[in-house]
Amino acid sequence: MIGEVEVEKYLNYLVLEKRLLNNSVDSYSHDINRFFQFLDSKSITSYSAISIDLSSEYFAYLYDLGLTPKTVSRNFSSIKNFFKYLTAKSIIETNPLELLKPPKIPKYLPSVLTKEEIVELMEECLTSKKSPLRDRVIVEVLYSSGLRISELCELKLNMIDFHDGYIRVFGKGAKERIVPIAPVSLDLINEYRSSERMQFLGSKKNDYLVVNQRGNNIT
Repeated sequence: MIGEVEVEKYLNYLVLEKRLLNNSVDSYSHDINRFFQFLDSKSITSYSAISIDLSSEYFAYLYDLGLTPKTVSRNFSSIKNFFKYLTAKSIIETNPLELLKPPKIPKYLPSVLTKEEIVELMEECLTSKKSPLRDRVIVEVLYSSGLRISELCELKLNMIDFHDGYIRVFGKGAKERIVPIAPVSLDLINEYRSSERMQFLGSKKNDYLVVNQRGNNIT
């Protein structure tokens, strides 16, 4: 199958040079490898045989699989960026997706929780038998700071400024931003640090804020 060596090098490039988070790299890997599996099913053995028509057929195939327009659009971006990398490395001369229009994504208004639903969710966390404080910290930090799930998973204690009340976040593309966090959230984090988190860690050392019951950072 073509592309195996180049895909592996590209994924390493995303990790080492673009400093993307693991879940982003996993998405790229899944999207690109599925495209090459499709090419393999069509007996494509060279990059020069990848045409615009064949690429269009692939994205139609993704719709036939039942993927949403948003997911198909993400696949388009993943594959196009991979070919952009190949052209930059002079592995191919032209990007076969360059003239192909990306799938249109319908625009929807975001759905958000009400204040009452947030309070109910916080209270529900306290009924957890194994980790009520940790579960509430997860909801509290996401709610009060607006972090992405992936950013919370990657959040380390040294990224939290307890004195001035902010978090240093490294988001997509390892871009840093400063996010304020409420005092009540910091109080809850401190309570969790001195109780459940210490119990979960035992003799382990872990820099991440949120850990599971085995003392490992959550994913």
